[in-house]
Amino acid sequence: MKKNLLFIFSLTITIICNGQNKDYSVIKSRVFIEPFVKTKLIKSIEDNEGGIYTIRYYDEFVSMQYNHSNSKGFIIQHWDSLQNSLSYNNYKIETDKKGVLSGISINQNKLHVLEYVQNKREKTIDCFVHISLDNRNEFERKKIFSVDVKRFPGFIYSALNDKIDNNYQGNMEFSPNGEYIVFHIDSDSKDDEKHKLHVLNSKLETVWEKEFTHTEKDKLFDIENVKIDNNGEVYILGKVFHNKRKNEIKDNINYHFEVFKVTKDKTESTLLNLENNLVNTINLKLNEDQVYCIGLFSEKNDLNLIDIIIGKDIITGKYEDKYKITGTAFFSIDKLSMKIIKSNFQKLSSEFIENKYDTKGYKGTGQYLIKNIEPLKDSGYIIVAEEFFIESSMHYSMAGMGATSSVSYNFNDIVTIRLNEFGDLIWAKNINKHQLGYSNNDKLVSCSAFVNNDKTYMFFNERKNIKPIENNLNFEHGNFGNITEKNSNLYAVKIDGDGKISCDAIHLNKYNDIIFYPVNGSSSYNSQMVIFGSNEKQKQFLTFKLK
Repeated sequence: MKKNLLFIFSLTITIICNGQNKDYSVIKSRVFIEPFVKTKLIKSIEDNEGGIYTIRYYDEFVSMQYNHSNSKGFIIQHWDSLQNSLSYNNYKIETDKKGVLSGISINQNKLHVLEYVQNKREKTIDCFVHISLDNRNEFERKKIFSVDVKRFPGFIYSALNDKIDNNYQGNMEFSPNGEYIVFHIDSDSKDDEKHKLHVLNSKLETVWEKEFTHTEKDKLFDIENVKIDNNGEVYILGKVFHNKRKNEIKDNINYHFEVFKVTKDKTESTLLNLENNLVNTINLKLNEDQVYCIGLFSEKNDLNLIDIIIGKDIITGKYEDKYKITGTAFFSIDKLSMKIIKSNFQKLSSEFIENKYDTKGYKGTGQYLIKNIEPLKDSGYIIVAEEFFIESSMHYSMAGMGATSSVSYNFNDIVTIRLNEFGDLIWAKNINKHQLGYSNNDKLVSCSAFVNNDKTYMFFNERKNIKPIENNLNFEHGNFGNITEKNSNLYAVKIDGDGKISCDAIHLNKYNDIIFYPVNGSSSYNSQMVIFGSNEKQKQFLTFKLK
């Protein structure tokens, strides 16, 4: 009977996802087994015949029948258009005993793996890049530069930090044409902060290198984004605090943003006037002629301290300064003169604010991870951002037997916004959701997205109770509930060019052993999303493809 139920629900999903009214198809590979328990999908690449290559990374202790070792490497699989396996290759990475892999990227169809090694004898941190070789399951390891530990004492720790946003590139960035690479080195020192830029060509030969500091208060200076264009020019978005490292002092904004253009011969900058708006999320984008800074701004709310009694425990949660998202911030800058062409702050509608906050009963955090900022073919931009915060709690026993602490990772609402080419707001939509995990790698939490023409597609796991609110989506849940493998589905949400929302369940978690985690979903050519799923050593791929 159970097998019949599984077949029925499998058939139901196929009908939903491939119906005549759908503009997409969903294809799943066969379940396969491998010795690696934990792998992460890094990239998917389309071939020329409708198939795909998938690239996954692993770093774990593997127990084999005749071999016990700590293995690092990549699994590259080739699939046809129906998700049938064509090839399976395991690329093992040989690193120094003291080496740590810090970044992974793909340039000109070759894997580039970044490794840092602490050289205690020379008192340096040596940087190596492993490059995949054509038609061989091997990597070439090449040393490209060294960093003086005395001048950059905290760099090794900042380079090895876990990345909440699952950005595997580390501190290396490629130009769009793949001809240049920039490495950003941060001293990560509060007392004497310095930054260094290494620019290399595609052959990993040094083009130029330069130390970069802010002119006045370097220890109050944070680098937000580093980009390099097709000419090898580096653009940096920096946040500068005026006094203490606080966003606000006496209700006044205590920081500003600056955009820097750095070349071998000179450094130029321009200051972004925030007009006393609390811009706490902003990203840097480049095109041929202009630099764009696009983000979100908020309003400050009061400190909120709550006590919740659950069973015999009292849980005290301290929600630090809460912020409501209020609108969008937009700056366009001429690359040649570094002068601001346009600055624009757009407030979100009262209907959007009411639907977003009043339906949930809390003020919101205002902390967002920007998942996508995509330029549209007919001008303008789509912004996709996810609400995120880390929460710590103390659990006190009512019997007076002590206290325990816990840390949770909250991935909440998804905000999707469309702007025109001048930064004017066209529409904004919100998906009310709440996902809580006890690790930033929890497979049920967060989301992935891609933009095709003017349509936005988002993928996430959530509860089965969906309630439309003024063309927004609300996933209802109890006060203390959380998503589980049994009460959730994998959803595909589409927002068309006019802001109309549609939502389909493309995988029913309750009736399947494999759970897909879209936080590591990979989109290729903005026409499909490949999502990896697993149950211990059982693995499977799901591909959402536009017709």
